[in-house]
Amino acid sequence: MIDPALRSLPGLPSLIVGRIFSQLSATTMTIAIGWQIYALTHDVASLGYLGLAQFLPMVPLTFVAGHVADRFNRRSIVLICQVCEILATATLAFGAAFHLLTTGAIYTFAAFYGVLRSFEMPCQQAFLP
Repeated sequence: MIDPALRSLPGLPSLIVGRIFSQLSATTMTIAIGWQIYALTHDVASLGYLGLAQFLPMVPLTFVAGHVADRFNRRSIVLICQVCEILATATLAFGAAFHLLTTGAIYTFAAFYGVLRSFEMPCQQAFLP
């Protein structure tokens, strides 16, 4: 049951729908690049390295991203991160369509995606409170 006080917040439905689609797109992207790296290498260890490439940038950037989320406009940060994610995803799709992708390019994309998500996540999480 949803609290009636929450229903009175005008931006809450948009926030919830936006978060759902953002998480859905992030999960879809993770699966797609995992599929692509496996199709190129046929090596299960490459999937582990891919997860590591996405996760490692988040470790040193945790405190920096939290500081940035506190000091600057969170909506702008999320918007910039999502636009960069869209452009990077379009570039990755173009490379996949024309068979231009290498494993190094995919690992670089995964690391870049990890950097973007490390800045986007604290800003999105701070919207609700």
